[in-house]
Amino acid sequence: MVSGGTMHFSRRIEHLDRQDDFRDPAEQQLFRQVTVRDTRSLATAIQGFGWTVWLASVLLRHPPALDLVAAGIAGLGMLAAMALTWSARGPVANGIARCLYIVFLTLGLKADILVTSVPVFWVLPLGAAVTVGMSPIFTGWISYGVSAVAVWSILLLGQLEALLQTDDADWVLLFLLSVMALGVTLNLLFRHERQRIFLSQRELARLAFRDGLTGVHNRRSFMLAVDEHLRQTIGLDRDPGHLVLIDVDDFKQINDRHGHDIGDQVLAAVAQAIERCAAPQVCGRLGGEEFGVLHAAGVDPETFGRRLCEAVAQLNAAGLPTTVSVGIAPFRAEDPVSVTFRAADEALYCAKRQGKNRCVLTSSTAAPG
Repeated sequence: MVSGGTMHFSRRIEHLDRQDDFRDPAEQQLFRQVTVRDTRSLATAIQGFGWTVWLASVLLRHPPALDLVAAGIAGLGMLAAMALTWSARGPVANGIARCLYIVFLTLGLKADILVTSVPVFWVLPLGAAVTVGMSPIFTGWISYGVSAVAVWSILLLGQLEALLQTDDADWVLLFLLSVMALGVTLNLLFRHERQRIFLSQRELARLAFRDGLTGVHNRRSFMLAVDEHLRQTIGLDRDPGHLVLIDVDDFKQINDRHGHDIGDQVLAAVAQAIERCAAPQVCGRLGGEEFGVLHAAGVDPETFGRRLCEAVAQLNAAGLPTTVSVGIAPFRAEDPVSVTFRAADEALYCAKRQGKNRCVLTSSTAAPG
């Protein structure tokens, strides 16, 4: 028989690529930060390509004519914006850097076409190339739209009247609108794809580090949290706290008498109770009906254990009376994690032998008596 947890896991895998909404504003903000980080190299590479094209246009002017002031402002402005794009970590600062680069690039290209015999000839193709070419480097459509408006405003300044006086004025307007629409569409498509990949990766991380049935950390994630906690506390000569192991009493009888579906409901309810009591500390399902809590120093572990036993006893999970036994052992700098787990496990089974629905704290990593 397939358990509810397995079915739930399968459904999440099946619908992995269909996730397109953020869970909360914090996840949306994280997406913006991750997108800036992940597109930094691409944006800088495209900016470098644009700077190279502009430099080539300056060197290949015919007849040769170089406005040192205009060229210096455009070239140095682009380099400064590229450096800011690479170094800025925040989404707002990075978006401003990318906008500034586009403005300086367009100013440089505008200075180039003004010395040609027919400047108006270059306005539309250059505007289209910049508008479409910059669509991948912007992480949001607002910053992209502002930059696109800036591009066309700079290029059309002093040239719009000449374009609209031709017999093809309607075609010119259609071209402008089409290029803008194409650029915005491409930018939105790039953003949607990045968002889809981000959400898929987030869900894969949840599947890899969260228990599919209960939603709390799985054993792998819990052990990683323990290792990181010990590195941070013991390395700084701080009290590392305690390991709390929790086991659902008589869980095999619940499964045998009421079925695995009811057993799964009991586990999920117990996990939620543990998570509520332990917050903001890390808790996880270690396997079967056993859970663990990384209990921080400064809070009495026995008080926490008793409060946890009382919270679970009041659950009446799936209509069944449910209790847990709790074993607690201190982390010590001189002992490996396996020794602490063994001591907490011995304390847990000492609680079982004493009648269940209670907690036992061992003051050392030796087995409690």
